[in-house]
Amino acid sequence: MNDKPLDPEEKLALLQRLDQFRPWHSTRDRRLCLGCGKLISGTEIQLQRSMGGIGLLSLRCPTPDCTAGPMEWVEPTAG
Repeated sequence: MNDKPLDPEEKLALLQRLDQFRPWHSTRDRRLCLGCGKLISGTEIQLQRSMGGIGLLSLRCPTPDCTAGPMEWVEPTAG
């Protein structure tokens, strides 16, 4: 998004607002990315703006070459 890192409260608020599929209680919450198969945390998730930085804000998987977003992230199951 930009070079200035977000503080955890700001990042959590964005995760809660932009992920309409699953709730976020903390930036330490983890999700399994179905696009790349990796476990990712809210702190790792990248924020992107479309249209060269002036468009809508979206969430993206932090794994290189993975373009998955919240729809492709599931809560990991214990067991």
